[in-house]
Amino acid sequence: MKRLPILLLALISAISLTNCASSYYNITPHIITYSSKNATEDVLFEYKYDVLHKKYKKREAKHDLRLVAVKITNLRERDLVFGKDINLSYDNGNVIKLVSKADLFRDIKQPTGVYGLYFLLSFLRLDINTSNQQGFQTADSYPVGLVVGPGIAIGNMVKSGSSNRRFKKELDEFYLLDKVIKKGETVYGLIGFNADNFDALKLKIE
Repeated sequence: MKRLPILLLALISAISLTNCASSYYNITPHIITYSSKNATEDVLFEYKYDVLHKKYKKREAKHDLRLVAVKITNLRERDLVFGKDINLSYDNGNVIKLVSKADLFRDIKQPTGVYGLYFLLSFLRLDINTSNQQGFQTADSYPVGLVVGPGIAIGNMVKSGSSNRRFKKELDEFYLLDKVIKKGETVYGLIGFNADNFDALKLKIE
């Protein structure tokens, strides 16, 4: 029976490690290295797929979404609006429809409420049977779940909520849909669209 506390702790650790909330790692479009380039005569375009990590990356794939970091330089003699004057397409000419920032955030953010299921561990008790010198059996019961359940649940809910706020803040700062790109300006940002591939992108100027 002495092995029971060790086995119990190992089980709890395994649950918390395999199902814990993920941190959000900032994409910072203005400092990353862009791996792909495309350009028209007067608008330069660079982009990078695969910018999310851990659970955010998994949810991106689950919803057939692609969040892409981009760098655009407007060399035209007029301002351009991304999503109106500037659109994206694949090499075959199919135009890409960008999703709204709100829809993108809704589908990719971590679900926070699901971690409340860890509160069910509150009912967990640790029972230890021991024998004294006279050979009598004694039993002690410890309500370890009252600490473990809320601890894991609240910890993961706080972490996922904080990570989601960082994700939303970066989208609010960098999402390019409907953004005005002034003549001569270079902008760095994020765009999102539905896709299950990583096909090459190119600009379509209206």
